[in-house]
Amino acid sequence: MIAEKKKENIIGVDIGGTKINIAVVNNKLELIKSFIIPTLKTQHGDELMNYVAKYVKEAGEFVGWNSIHGIGIGCPGPIDYTSGLIFPTWIPAWKAYPLMHKFQSLFHCPILLENDAKVYALAEAWFGSGKSSEIVVGMVISTGIGAGIVMKKQLFHGATGNAGHLGHVIVDFNGVSCAKGGIGCVTTLASGNAITAIFSERQSQTVIDRSVEEIDEAALNGDLFCQNIMNNATNAIAATIATTTHIIDPDIFVIGGGIGRNSRYLWHELPKALESYLCLEFSKKLNIVKSSLGENAGVLGAAALFLDPYN
Repeated sequence: MIAEKKKENIIGVDIGGTKINIAVVNNKLELIKSFIIPTLKTQHGDELMNYVAKYVKEAGEFVGWNSIHGIGIGCPGPIDYTSGLIFPTWIPAWKAYPLMHKFQSLFHCPILLENDAKVYALAEAWFGSGKSSEIVVGMVISTGIGAGIVMKKQLFHGATGNAGHLGHVIVDFNGVSCAKGGIGCVTTLASGNAITAIFSERQSQTVIDRSVEEIDEAALNGDLFCQNIMNNATNAIAATIATTTHIIDPDIFVIGGGIGRNSRYLWHELPKALESYLCLEFSKKLNIVKSSLGENAGVLGAAALFLDPYN
């Protein structure tokens, strides 16, 4: 009699508005195989699903599906955890899309679905910059802005499971509407989409559009126009951090995402901006650091859902 192979591996899927990270890890969360692919630009939900499924299948085949314990998915929200429907702001093809059902119909193994920023925060709290802290806020600044809250190594879910949408903290009462209709959200000033959109809207038509990286570099080099954009973004982030800190009193803020990790202007100006907002004695002790897990934080957190005692 041949013994059944132990199911020792997990597939993690980290879905973002710009890119998707798919990885196979073992039960110690050591990376075995990973793919980083651009998020397919389409208006058809099933087309995007099939695109993602192709790489998930490839990941499972690499180690053998009989070794896969399950698939953990981190996806932008909000998420209706009862129905499994998702409502991601920056992936229009998946508005009210039954992502959980689609994965269950394609892959015959346990599936766990969670918000992408929450799984990022879980990874940083367990294995990354927040591993020695009790209350961790993991904030992602990328195409959009989101966060997860981890208390004593457990995700804080909130009443509907959607706690942590810090991208919709209001920082400008006279601001513009975000993609969800909120007025003056931090997302409208400090997300990747907002930074590039503001640059394009305020420049003449003869100026070539710039990426966030180019705007950030220009601000560092003294471009006053780009400095204005990045100062507004930095102040919006600082106000969001301070508001959250004054409400939940965390030990640490771990900042990740492409902009969160890589914006040199943000990290140069953020300490000064925070001095204006962290006004209470306890909040002035807040520790703010970069993600130590880099671009793999989300995919490791998605896989870690199968190791979380909460589940």
